[in-house]
Amino acid sequence: MSDELGASATQARSRVGRPHTSAPDPVVRNGYALVLATVVTSGTGFFYWVIAARLFNPAQVGRSAAALTAMMLIASVAGMNLTGSLAYLLPRLGRSVRKCVIASYAGSTALALVLAAAFLTVMSVSDTSLAFLRQNTEVAVVFAVGAAGSVVFTLQDGVLIGLRRSSWVLGENAAFAVVKLLALIGSAVWGITNGIFLSWVVPILLAVLVVNVPIFRWLVPRAMARPDELRMTQGVLRRFVGLNYVSALFYQGYFNLLPLLVLIRLGSAANGFFYVVWTITGIVDLVSHSMGASLTVESAAAPDRLAEHTRGISRRLVALLLPAVTVAVAAAPQFLGLYGTDYAGHSTTLLRLLMIGSLPRALVIVAQSATRAQGKVGCSVGSEAITWALLMSLSVVLLPHWGTNAIGWAFLVANIGAALTVLPALLAILRLAPPVPWPAIPASCGGTE
Repeated sequence: MSDELGASATQARSRVGRPHTSAPDPVVRNGYALVLATVVTSGTGFFYWVIAARLFNPAQVGRSAAALTAMMLIASVAGMNLTGSLAYLLPRLGRSVRKCVIASYAGSTALALVLAAAFLTVMSVSDTSLAFLRQNTEVAVVFAVGAAGSVVFTLQDGVLIGLRRSSWVLGENAAFAVVKLLALIGSAVWGITNGIFLSWVVPILLAVLVVNVPIFRWLVPRAMARPDELRMTQGVLRRFVGLNYVSALFYQGYFNLLPLLVLIRLGSAANGFFYVVWTITGIVDLVSHSMGASLTVESAAAPDRLAEHTRGISRRLVALLLPAVTVAVAAAPQFLGLYGTDYAGHSTTLLRLLMIGSLPRALVIVAQSATRAQGKVGCSVGSEAITWALLMSLSVVLLPHWGTNAIGWAFLVANIGAALTVLPALLAILRLAPPVPWPAIPASCGGTE
């Protein structure tokens, strides 16, 4: 690993100021590996929800989707967005890698269990559509353990990316998706009432057990042989992680709360129609985040190539997303018809609006990833706060009048607003020519100390 980093740094210094005509740079190669992992996971995920919609009624789909959303929201809050922090920090930590990974796992897992217990306690005195979680002790335990496992499952991707093993994420996510799909089919065959929920949780726990063996046996020891190159004081480091966490809270706040909002305001059936489309939106978002993660890791290792990497990632995201969004908008009824005629009738407009909104969202993610490579997190916090405020407020106001289509319009408006706020910082990065410094974290997007 140290040889790879040394070679990468030497190549970065020698290539500044001249075009690249050789094999794809690591930022592109790793970005495509992460995108491919997303595509494989999302492809099987698509079939997962198609099969779920065929084997279970919309109310069951909506109920299980809400339970999974609650579990993932708990995991997201407990995870403190350490995935993004690990991707930035691990390439530079050296001997402290093992301590950092263990501390991240332990702290996040403990917090997830506490939050899950609190959630189940609230459920015990509330009459909601998630009552099945409190009516069965075994299911409640699975929910809590699943929340803790989901935290580690997410963090281990950040560990793999930070240790520059993005291709491992592809294998991990592909295996998880296949096992999850098989578990869903098996649960339907065996007549398990909460089969959708259980078929999601069990593969997560298996993936955590399997993946972390090679992480701690091989990857972490190799990373610890590298010198410590982190140029942050403890105070700046804590601020970096803290602001990353705040940014994630805004993101997870709207992404996981919206299905719960639909469930409460419009019922389980409406949430079933909404959730499958919202999941598709999450897939597109993951493609942008995958390319952004590679941009952060490789630019942190070679800061003098940040502008070049940002241009390259931006071009490739346009090439990936623009055709996909165009096809999705044109063929939305036919696509949703795979889930059933009711899904096409209820969610076609919503899907089209969300797909169009994913384009300005991609620009926001590129800006967040590029500024994070500089050690700046204010851009992420500001843009996610704007997205959360616009999306949630517009959804709450318009949902009773426009149904789930209100969320589509709110998503489009919110992401356009956020894109406009990050554009100055992104343009400033694209104009960079000399090596990028490692400043302390600024208070706002594109600011200086």
